[in-house]
Amino acid sequence: MHKPETRKNYCMFFANRDNYIKRGNKASILIGALEIEHLTVQ
Repeated sequence: MHKPETRKNYCMFFANRDNYIKRGNKASILIGALEIEHLTVQ
């Protein structure tokens, strides 16, 4: 697995069928040992 690089943009898509998460909400993701908190949903 590659380490994230600084000064690069990454994006992730996921299902949100019930529209539980709305644009502008804050979210955290966990991918293996990588945890990123307080992301703003776009």
